Amino acid sequence: MGLVLAFTAIAVDNTLAMSVSERVREFALLRLAGATRRQVLRVLRAEALSVLFLATALGSGIALTVLTSFSIGGRAAPAVTPLVYVTVVAGAGLLALVATALPGRVALRVRAVTVATAKE
Repeated sequence: MGLVLAFTAIAVDNTLAMSVSERVREFALLRLAGATRRQVLRVLRAEALSVLFLATALGSGIALTVLTSFSIGGRAAPAVTPLVYVTVVAGAGLLALVATALPGRVALRVRAVTVATAKE
């Protein structure tokens, strides 16, 4: 189970980092429109947390459905304590925030005018 979580964490981390790094031009345009670096980073955090909440709700709903069907069928369902569940969700949240904040800070270091005027 730990190995599955580790591979999932790596995949999520890479996906979020690539998503942020590909939006450098969008961030530059926001900066040119008057947004501060802090505001752009706040938007990134809000996006990461909204994705986390949606994924947690969907994943928990699917897991609950599967575990309920297993328990009705007479099979033993795996037991997870609420502490373990909260720890996994908190770890995923921390990972999501770090995976968006670090590339976001790197993307915001470049001058906005340079990025916005560059040809793709």
